[in-house]
Amino acid sequence: MRLPTLLSPGALEDLAALAEASPAGGCFVEVGVYQGGSAQRLAEVAAAQGRALYLYDTFKGIPVQGPHDHHQVGDFGDADAQAIRAAIPGAVVVEGVFPQSIVPMPPVAFAHIDCDQYASIAGAIMSLQALLMPGGAMLFDDYGCLEGATRAVHDLIGQPRLRFTRCGKAYWVKEG
Repeated sequence: MRLPTLLSPGALEDLAALAEASPAGGCFVEVGVYQGGSAQRLAEVAAAQGRALYLYDTFKGIPVQGPHDHHQVGDFGDADAQAIRAAIPGAVVVEGVFPQSIVPMPPVAFAHIDCDQYASIAGAIMSLQALLMPGGAMLFDDYGCLEGATRAVHDLIGQPRLRFTRCGKAYWVKEG
């Protein structure tokens, strides 16, 4: 059964391609799982490559709203952690507000950041940057379409360091 996603088919394939090309030995992370469609696609790549997958979400909706954020607290609250666990049994599904909910993980090869709000994206970048392997990538789903998301990426990564998928999603590759 395919889980629902808000990503286009092209964006899902771009996500999979970036994950497939990430450095060997690292895990995959998604922050902002919602109903699990992109996590399910990422799980397929993780399984094919023998990688661990960590999925973080409140599963209660958006936890905060800042002055540059479009979505209100509680938006995307129609998510179900148990359904995600059942559909993606190999994944580590972590409920709670990220990064407070972070659990010990191996080095990160690829991270999909899809949490819509400035504070959530900033927290994900700050927490995962140190764990990201050289050559690893962070993909920012909401960059360019949500002001808070775009500002967080600009403030913490910087616009000149970004690359773009064929569908126009921004990502950053850690040098070193």
